[in-house]
Amino acid sequence: MRLGVPSAVLLVFALQALILAAALALSGGNRRANFYLCALMIVCAGMAAPFIIGYAGGYDTWPWLSFAPFAWPLALGPLVYGHVVALAQDRDISRWHFAPALAYGLYQTIMFVQPLGAKNWVDVHIQEPFLTPLLSLAVPASLLVYAVLGWRVAQGFETWLRNRRRRETPARRLRVPLAVLSILALTRLGFAVFDLSIRALNYFDLFSFYLGLGILSTWLGVDAWRNAARTSPSLAPAPDRDWAKQGRLWIETIEKDGFWRDAEASLDSIARALGTNRTSLSRALNAAGEGLSDVLNRLRTSEASRRLLTEPDADVLFIALESGFGSKAAFNRAFKARFGVTPSQYRQFEGRKA
Repeated sequence: MRLGVPSAVLLVFALQALILAAALALSGGNRRANFYLCALMIVCAGMAAPFIIGYAGGYDTWPWLSFAPFAWPLALGPLVYGHVVALAQDRDISRWHFAPALAYGLYQTIMFVQPLGAKNWVDVHIQEPFLTPLLSLAVPASLLVYAVLGWRVAQGFETWLRNRRRRETPARRLRVPLAVLSILALTRLGFAVFDLSIRALNYFDLFSFYLGLGILSTWLGVDAWRNAARTSPSLAPAPDRDWAKQGRLWIETIEKDGFWRDAEASLDSIARALGTNRTSLSRALNAAGEGLSDVLNRLRTSEASRRLLTEPDADVLFIALESGFGSKAAFNRAFKARFGVTPSQYRQFEGRKA
């Protein structure tokens, strides 16, 4: 066995991946997300192992190493996807995502402990003619599927941050591992198409792919390690809140701070003024028993009814505009819906009682 340049280069990248895995495992923040990247670094090192051994002539020296379960390429996609979901949604992905990788790993493990004669027979009659071509297509397909799923999670996370007037940097950071995954998928697909349609590729033909895998995994690992302790908001469900109580508090603020006086007031503008988002504001008001239009009309008509009586000479349209209504028609509709009479009738009847 002789460690040549190809073996040495890939060995360096594999050792770097293992060092980065240890650094991520020991990092303080984002434990769940870093766990996925730690596992990803180990998988990348494992994928390089058969080629390090093969380029050095290790399989000729120790043929019993064939089928050693070093490489788990079908775990790459789920691990990157799990990392993205952990950062964006603060949760784990289903273990079923790893079923294909575990199935192939179990197959390799079972074959590894078989006699050399049985291994050679399986390699010639099953592995090379059927499983290797299938795996060469399954790996890039898996990478592409998980890249798409990850982009959808990242886009949803970015939209969520934007709607809450937060910085979108945490969502944009998720594009780094997804970009790496996409590059690997397209590159591996290119090798697979060449292998199946032009000529069969050997170990040395694949060196450039695994060199790229080493470079990209190092870049991804270093970037992840630099940001390992940086916490970020997530789409994880917030603890249960008393939405009705929150709604009542916000209604009090709307009344006290006079937000209802603005004829252009909307769910978005009031949510910004309250330091929340339209979804939470709408949910809280509904839990309190009123929609925003109900709250605004109630407060505006209360102010208008008071001024109709205390300012008998004031023009009705003037009072409507001063009370937050954008037009006399809207004022009349809201006023009659609440009091059962028009503003002029209310002034006439209630003024007589006074």
